[in-house]
Amino acid sequence: MDDRAGEGRAYGNLGNVYQTLGKFHEAIEYHSESLSIAKEVGDRASEGSACCNLGKAFLSLRKIEDAIEHHSQHLSIAKEVGDRAGEGKAYGGLGEAYHNLGKFQEAIESHCQHLSIAKEVGDRASEGRAYGNLSIVYKRLGKFQEAIEYHGQNLSIAKEVGDRYGEGVAYSHLGKVYLHLKKLQEAKECFKSSLQVLDIARASLKSEDALKISFRNFYSGTYNGLWSTLLLLDRTDEALCAVEQGRAQALVDGLKIKYGLTALPSGLLKPTETISYISNAFSTQTVFLVVQNNTIVFWVTNKERKFELRIIKIDGRSVLETTLRKIGAGVGVRCENRSLDEPTDDSWK
Repeated sequence: MDDRAGEGRAYGNLGNVYQTLGKFHEAIEYHSESLSIAKEVGDRASEGSACCNLGKAFLSLRKIEDAIEHHSQHLSIAKEVGDRAGEGKAYGGLGEAYHNLGKFQEAIESHCQHLSIAKEVGDRASEGRAYGNLSIVYKRLGKFQEAIEYHGQNLSIAKEVGDRYGEGVAYSHLGKVYLHLKKLQEAKECFKSSLQVLDIARASLKSEDALKISFRNFYSGTYNGLWSTLLLLDRTDEALCAVEQGRAQALVDGLKIKYGLTALPSGLLKPTETISYISNAFSTQTVFLVVQNNTIVFWVTNKERKFELRIIKIDGRSVLETTLRKIGAGVGVRCENRSLDEPTDDSWK
């Protein structure tokens, strides 16, 4: 039909889908096509939207200078065409980019501009996101009381507008602040609330398994926060269950999207029962481990299901090499491979 404007919008929509799937290089290709067509037909509003989307994609790839360039272009166009909501989004994108560069004062100023415009145009969802972004910056600056206050505002608005994902994110960030402050009970409750809400939001994706895997890339950090908090509360077995729950869900997602499996063991997502079975079925000790940054945590359990906890800090050597050396294991050690692929040199990193 030779509808170039419609063609440009289609490219933009495809770019948005690829961006949601975490395929940022493909997203950039489609958004770039959308931008080119918008310039060709003289559609400044669509040109601004394409710049906004490109800014987000470049930010996801940690190409911060490119992100700033495109968000700045979006801001200029939004001001030109009188798009106040778009202007606010541009300030929000710039705030995230400045945050990534460690320019915290510029980040705060941009997020405050976003917040002010969101209030002006009555966009409660954007207002909540602006509060959330401000709280993250204040946490980085060590201003934890301000961070808690802004996270609370974000959480309240997310509940009000029915944004389940935003609600789960707000709870998770609050948990991280409380964990940093060693307010462990508050942290535990926030992490648990986050996982409950995120599971509800995730279930709404129904059969979109690719989206689910992209989705859970965020809340794997929430599981980490929960089990770390439970360890500090001396709830060793609960911490192990939290670790295994997170890994089991990731395994299920991988099986579904890679192999199309739907009939999965009923107990796969019930780590308490699984751990109990392993403890009772084998006469020897069983070791569960998790790696986080430069720390390896071991849970050693015996037939009576008594846990012994060991925590090892590792140096620059590979995790596998360090682990085998620390526990005195020889070449005959057998480890479960959860990767679903053939082992690679970096499968333990």
